[in-house]
Order: sequence, then C-alpha cells, then structure tokens
Amino acid sequence: MASFTRYIMLFFLLCFAVASDANDSTRTKRWYVPHYIPLQFAGNIGFLATGVGYTSNKENYELSILYGYVPVSIGDQEIHMITARNIFPVGRYSLRTHQLLVPYLGLGLMVEVGGHAFFTLPAHYPEGYYDFPKNLHVTAFAGAKVHHLFQNGSFLRGLEFYAEAGTIDVYIWYRSISDEIKLSQMFSVALGVNFLLPR
Repeated sequence: MASFTRYIMLFFLLCFAVASDANDSTRTKRWYVPHYIPLQFAGNIGFLATGVGYTSNKENYELSILYGYVPVSIGDQEIHMITARNIFPVGRYSLRTHQLLVPYLGLGLMVEVGGHAFFTLPAHYPEGYYDFPKNLHVTAFAGAKVHHLFQNGSFLRGLEFYAEAGTIDVYIWYRSISDEIKLSQMFSVALGVNFLLPR
C-alpha cells in the first residue's frame, strides 16, 4: 500500500507541473505539453491508471499514454503497466451549452513492466507453453464521454467524464478456442475523467 500511495503522490505532482507549464504563454512552442491528463479506473490497463493525452488539431484523433497500477491487495502481486491508447471519436452531439456527448472507438498497446511477465518465453518453459507473449497485449475498446468546458477556466479548460467497455487479445483468443469462456467474460468496464488543460 505504501507503493500505491507514492504513485498517487507522483500523479498529483505531475498534474501540478504540467498544469503550470500549460499556463505558460510559450506553451504553443512546447510540443510535449499534453492537452489533458487522464485518470482511469479499471479497463484492463490497471486498477488505476494515469498519464498524458494529446488531441489532434481537427479533434478526430487522440493519443494517450498511461501508467497503470494494480496493488497486491487486488492482483495478488504488484503489477505495473504502460499503455498507449489510440482514440477515434465517431461523432459529436450537443447536449447543452459548453457540453458535448462524444462516442468513440479505440485500439491500444499495453506492456507489463513490473517483471512478472515476459515478451519471449524463458528457456526453462517447454515450447508452446504459452500461446501469447504475456507482457504485451493489444486492447480494443468503445465508449462515450461527456465533454464539458469551463467558462473562463484558468487552471483547467474543462473535464471529460467517460465510460467504456473493452477487451484484450488474449481474451479473444481464449474465446475462439473454448466455448467455456462466456462472451461477458471477455469485456471489462472502465470509468475515467480527462482533466482538460488550457491550450
């Protein structure tokens, strides 16, 4: 639990540093400054995940890079992972002033970096022991977010609350070779919020 607390503290320090940089008048010259800070609960990328997010100028594509964490109390061992998420909005629907509903589809790549999994099979395992490289997975997801902009927001430009359902390659594989895997067992639900930074 001490490790989990340290990561939460690091998250808030990152938010403060990035938000301070985003308010800088020279922000447009700094390509690395993110457009938003995502915070996600569950969804195959960790019990809690956070990182940085970028939106294209036409707002038809987003890239987010997140660090995910699973504490021992939930996963029987401490798990650390990095995920790159490609997000494709499929529409924008006005709900009210400064508020939009945005459904989206996405594909991602997740790698476990805590040393509990591997990319190539260690020599002491028999050939064919695993069908998938355990520490690298493709994720697929779909969801919707409510995009809310603040009026005269200085620290934050707005918030996006989202919910999504997703799966990973290994679940699809097991489903294809075994009828014992129910369709509902392939999917995980995630909830999250994007803290929109000034642009």
